[in-house]
Amino acid sequence: MSKAIGFRKFTLFVIFYLFASLTVYLATSFSSPTWIIAFFTLLPFYGICLISISWVTLKNRNAKVKYFKVLLLPILVLQILKILFSPASCYGWNQGKSCYSLIQSIFSTEDLRTLSSTPPHWEIVESLFPIVLVLYIISLATFLLLIQIQKNPTVP
Repeated sequence: MSKAIGFRKFTLFVIFYLFASLTVYLATSFSSPTWIIAFFTLLPFYGICLISISWVTLKNRNAKVKYFKVLLLPILVLQILKILFSPASCYGWNQGKSCYSLIQSIFSTEDLRTLSSTPPHWEIVESLFPIVLVLYIISLATFLLLIQIQKNPTVP
C-alpha cells in the first residue's frame, strides 16, 4: 500500500498516464488498425476512467488516496507488451493482408513493406495482442477500483 497522497495529485497523475500511454501507443504503431483499436477500445475506456475519477475528485476535493503499489508492475508490463504486440507494419492491409507486429518490425531483417515475397508472420505474437489488450484494460480498471479514499485524513 502506498502513502496517502492528495486526490488532486493522484488525479493529475492518472490523467498524465492515460495521455502519455495513448500518445506512445499511437506513435509507435502508426497504422490504420492501431487507430481503429484506439478509437473503439482505448479511447472509450480511458474516457470512462477520466470521467469517473474526475467525478470522484469533485466529490472528495480534500481527500487522500492510497493505492496498491504491487498493481503498478502488471500494468507496466502489459502496457509494454500491448505496444510491442500491436499492429505496426500494415503495408497491403487494404488488400486483405494481416499486419506485422511492432516487435517483428523491430527485429525482422526483411523488408515488411512489400506485397511480394513477404516473410511469415509471427502469428503467436499477433494472436496474443487482443488478449494482452484485454488484460491491460482489466489490470488498469482493477487498479482504479481498488484505490482507497480517506475522506477525513488525520494529520500526524
